[in-house]
Amino acid sequence: MCPGFTTTHVIPFVDGEPIYKGCCRTNIGGFHVTDYLKQLLSLKYPYHMSRFTWEKVEDLKMEHCYIALDYASEARLFQKGAKEAEEKARCWQLPWVPPPTEEPPSEEEIARKAAIREKQGQRLREMAEAKRSSRINELENELHGLEFLLKQLEQVEDSEIPSFLAETGYVSRQEIESARIKVMQSLRKAKGEPKNDQAETEKASPNASEKYSLINIPDDILTPDQVSFYLITSLD
Repeated sequence: MCPGFTTTHVIPFVDGEPIYKGCCRTNIGGFHVTDYLKQLLSLKYPYHMSRFTWEKVEDLKMEHCYIALDYASEARLFQKGAKEAEEKARCWQLPWVPPPTEEPPSEEEIARKAAIREKQGQRLREMAEAKRSSRINELENELHGLEFLLKQLEQVEDSEIPSFLAETGYVSRQEIESARIKVMQSLRKAKGEPKNDQAETEKASPNASEKYSLINIPDDILTPDQVSFYLITSLD
């Protein structure tokens, strides 16, 4: 018998002489045996299919497998679980790498990370405080400007109020008061003070006579500035 990679030849000998007429060939060779062993291992251990390469299975076959002279008796031997079968059995362990173990951080490392977190938190708090201070300064300046504008408006005569307001960008005194109330509310919120919106809202809500101060004045005695102011107020 001469096994090859893809075929196996059987040549009978009689008195030391080959009988070529009795030769035969089967299309089963070492490749088919290795491939069949690879299929058996992959089916039995499906979670390790990637490790059963053809080269690795070839090495297993060459190192641990043998040809049974009497296949039937060998099969019965393994079925009975005899001692000889245990001696012929081979155990092969796949390469195994233990998972890396994470060492607990030392006290110095914990303290260092805590210091870094505290430093970052302090920096964020400082940035937030700087932004808050800048916002408070802006609101205070805006509030002072509105209060100064209201004081100036008190010194202006009624006939000159529309022209004075035209230069400021506001339409009426009530609009300035409303803007002042909103700025005060925003300022209190920025400072973290409690809200007191009800009194300010009542103060900022004018009655009809204050809002429409020109309603009782006849049209024929209105000045051009008062007429334009009246039209703007009516459109609002």
